Amino acid sequence: MSAEIQSSLFRSDATATGAHKQWQIAIFIWLVAGLLFALLTPATEALTEALQPLLISALGFSDELLAYRVAFTVFRVPLTALLGMLVAATQCAVVPGIGRWVWRWLIASAVGAALSSLVLLPTTLVLLEIASGSSIETISIFLALWGTALFGGFVSVLQRRVVRGRLQVPPWFVVAGVLGTLAGAFGRLFLEYSLSFVI
Repeated sequence: MSAEIQSSLFRSDATATGAHKQWQIAIFIWLVAGLLFALLTPATEALTEALQPLLISALGFSDELLAYRVAFTVFRVPLTALLGMLVAATQCAVVPGIGRWVWRWLIASAVGAALSSLVLLPTTLVLLEIASGSSIETISIFLALWGTALFGGFVSVLQRRVVRGRLQVPPWFVVAGVLGTLAGAFGRLFLEYSLSFVI
């Protein structure tokens, strides 16, 4: 009987260790998300330029800047939500335990990503309005990091919330989401800075 108990405990420890390693591997997904987050702006700008003339001509927008901002918001929010779902789908592949709650996980990720975008956009407008020529680059870097941190924070918080009591998510998961995406963003900025000296 004692041997059976020891064997059962050993299997439990091995399962817990395996799950812990899977969550640790999932941290690297946040790093990649931090790198990919920067692609949202050029992708949104390209789509915005296509929609802006339609808003002006078909819907009667008289203010070109307002039309641009509306079009930018229309595309930025769902694109950010799509990135959140991509992160969630990759996490589901790495951590099989999430599979039972996959739809909760995906929807929470999309909602969290969309909310992060809705917080970032007004912040961007306010800061760019008060920015002078010399400080625009600094503010752009701040906004890139701020937006990335919001994305990792909102997504990871809602992910953990929707599976509370159903799935054992590590206590450091939210911190890993924020710091992981920030690390990815810092890596991208460092790469761009390094390439600027080479080119």
